[in-house]
Amino acid sequence: MNIKDFVYTTSLCHFNRYFDGSLYYRVRLVGTNDWYEFEIPIADTTGATFDRDIKALLLMRWIRKAIENKTLKLVS
Repeated sequence: MNIKDFVYTTSLCHFNRYFDGSLYYRVRLVGTNDWYEFEIPIADTTGATFDRDIKALLLMRWIRKAIENKTLKLVS
């Protein structure tokens, strides 16, 4: 998997939950119905607004980090 598998012109990430100092968003694998969850630490959000639905392009930094750290989780 690479970042291009998740970030497409119209791709959206959807807020799922807040837990233990992190925001968790879901993103769909392009061309499938598979959803993956990734984490955004609150420490990384200073001065930013995180809406319920955000373009995946704007969250690329954290999607890429989750892919590299193998923390991107398949969810139902």
